[in-house]
Amino acid sequence: TCPHHACVVCGRKSQAAGGLLLRCSECPLAFCEDHEPAGGVILDTVHRLEPGTDRWDALAGPGSALPGGPSSRHVALSLPGGKGALVHDHRCAGHVLVFEGGRFRRQPTAGTAPSSRGLHAAAMAGEAALVFGGAAQGGEMSCEAFALDTASWTWTPIALADGAPRPSPRAAPCLCALSDGLVLLFGGAETGAGGTGLNPRGDVWALRF
Repeated sequence: TCPHHACVVCGRKSQAAGGLLLRCSECPLAFCEDHEPAGGVILDTVHRLEPGTDRWDALAGPGSALPGGPSSRHVALSLPGGKGALVHDHRCAGHVLVFEGGRFRRQPTAGTAPSSRGLHAAAMAGEAALVFGGAAQGGEMSCEAFALDTASWTWTPIALADGAPRPSPRAAPCLCALSDGLVLLFGGAETGAGGTGLNPRGDVWALRF
């Protein structure tokens, strides 16, 4: 087994380690997040890139941390009307995180929300924040889609007709909105044949909702 494809400490491959292995750039080793060598850190800082100036400004330091602690493999979106930014991570159960005024806050949500996941994709389509796919911490991947109405903060699962074509369960795809009711999905990685390794995808899907 290539040492870049399994954690050198526990032996878990990426699909069993939440879809992410940290590969050393100076040696042929990889680590899962649970066994990341000392010196690595997951951040909770927020920066803004000023258009036209090529300058990053810090908006929040460690004292303005994410509720629940630093996060990785989350998704972040600009809310419509300049109302701040929305963050969804694996700890968002019954809420999402909203960044406004230099601080994060928990925004309660209603409806049927996505299960705990990371490496998912998201896009704003009008007032709706659409979330697709991702991987649970146990490595199970999803092809579910959910829409969050940011006016009422209510989640609605996107139900497809039985037998309707759909993307394979995958993590780390790209999602973008073409209109209020149309998003495009590209790529990502699915679990490889026999449940081992990752199979990169290069397909494109359109979802109308």
